[in-house]
Amino acid sequence: MARTHCRVADRRGNFLHETTTRLVRRAAKCGVALSIEDLKTANLVKNHCLARSISAQGWSEFRRQITYKAEWMGVLLFIAPSNFASSKTCSRCGERKESLTLADRIFRCDRCGLEIDRDLNAARNLRKEAMMAIARGESKRPMTLSGQDSVKRRLTPRRTQPSAAGL
Repeated sequence: MARTHCRVADRRGNFLHETTTRLVRRAAKCGVALSIEDLKTANLVKNHCLARSISAQGWSEFRRQITYKAEWMGVLLFIAPSNFASSKTCSRCGERKESLTLADRIFRCDRCGLEIDRDLNAARNLRKEAMMAIARGESKRPMTLSGQDSVKRRLTPRRTQPSAAGL
């Protein structure tokens, strides 16, 4: 039983490492910034239907890994504050909906008529906020959208050792 639990934990950790590495490498290759939300998981696990699934994902470990890998590779990482309404704001016109439940998987804007997947709408809003932060000149180092630096100093990418043939 202990071996099985260890194997599951190792697979989850491996998945997190592979996913964060792939995201940061792709962002570095394409020259784009990454945007994530600062979610309050303590509030999310109050929903008894989702609590176990949310707890098993390791979101804080995902954030920790993507933060240090983005710093290491020189990729800008924007962390939206937890009060940013990415799901409740229309990505086309900016209208904010006050009532949106988790059961509403399609975002429907009453003002402009946009119908879009809720998560895609949130991703577009996060991208828009990151681009606005770059335009404001906050693109010097990894930061949050509120202007607070998420890291005190920026790490430089690790240099590879020269090969013996190249000397």
